[in-house]
Amino acid sequence: MTTKIGELGLDTVLSKIGVDEGTELYELIEAGFSLAPYIGKVMQYIKMKRFEQRLQEHESAIQCIESLLHYTKLPHDFIKERIFPIVLEDLLEEHEDNKIKYILNGFQNVLLEDLGEEDIVLAYFDTLRNLRYADVRRLAYYADVDEYYPDTMYFLGSQFDGLAKYIDSKLNNLFLIMIHKTWGAIGGDEQELSKEQVKLSNYGEHFMEFITVNEDNVQLKFKRR
Repeated sequence: MTTKIGELGLDTVLSKIGVDEGTELYELIEAGFSLAPYIGKVMQYIKMKRFEQRLQEHESAIQCIESLLHYTKLPHDFIKERIFPIVLEDLLEEHEDNKIKYILNGFQNVLLEDLGEEDIVLAYFDTLRNLRYADVRRLAYYADVDEYYPDTMYFLGSQFDGLAKYIDSKLNNLFLIMIHKTWGAIGGDEQELSKEQVKLSNYGEHFMEFITVNEDNVQLKFKRR
């Protein structure tokens, strides 16, 4: 049985941010919920309230996605059946509110760049799902698009020092960065990383592009129609 947006109480929220019944994004959301597994009533209420709040907080991104759906060259079924269910699941399940913008940025870039390589798109979303907000901030620092993170002074051996080393190791294991090891580190000594010793991998560079929206490219996409 198809799940109706009205039954979930989302129709009013969607209408407030300009996503009315009959629009492509409305139909995508409705189709996405019809494919979602059964959720218990209490958990459903919690997730729906969180979903509503996220839609309202990112209204401009939602409206941009609605517009891009009319411009993309990607097949509608590919978006509806292969990509959007992943996006919807992440919007519902992600615990960190600060990461929502990266999920929406990724979906915008799928539409903006007509990314039809499913394996690549799913890899990007899978990578993002495995990162915490702190991890993304640290990666952005190495990409020269964010300030130093953790953005507080800390001493070697402190908890923040341990956090920084943990994040660096995680980014390296996910093939997002490459670390130039010193002779001491090669010999087994602990290495204190500096920015000069870290470089984004090819995958890391493309991943950063995926979760970052270039507004100039958005405007160019609209003008080309």
